[in-house]
Amino acid sequence: MDMKTNRNLLAITATAIVSLGLLASWVIGFELGTKKIAQNANNSVNTNTQSTTVDNLYVEEEEKYSQSGVITQIEDSTVFIKGQTIKQGELVEETYAVLTDANTIFKKFNLADNPTKNNEVIKIDELKKDDNVTVLTEENIKDKTQFTAKQINLYITNN
Repeated sequence: MDMKTNRNLLAITATAIVSLGLLASWVIGFELGTKKIAQNANNSVNTNTQSTTVDNLYVEEEEKYSQSGVITQIEDSTVFIKGQTIKQGELVEETYAVLTDANTIFKKFNLADNPTKNNEVIKIDELKKDDNVTVLTEENIKDKTQFTAKQINLYITNN
């Protein structure tokens, strides 16, 4: 064999060895990561402020100042929304009665456009059933199903 062929063969061999080494490292890392996740799931945490379960890994908040959901009805100045929350490590659906007052701010965000630049202040009568909203509060609403909104953000995907 000539010198050029030897160099090409050496380069191909080196590339193959490095590629196999990287592949083996990735496989070993993936396996170790998977085992670590399973190990963490089996080590259940239970304190006064949070809980994690083996089956679903949901962590309960110590305090909660917002709730997202879909409007199910509006009666006078109360907006009812259905949303999800975590209770005793389980994700559950809950219906919330969101009280509004003269200080409540209503904003609309069009997600089809740039949502950080197109928010506009609206009125409660622009909200309707099946709208997606996020309610912001000044009070800790953990374990509450009725609370007063500081702000309600309406999210739409088209005009």
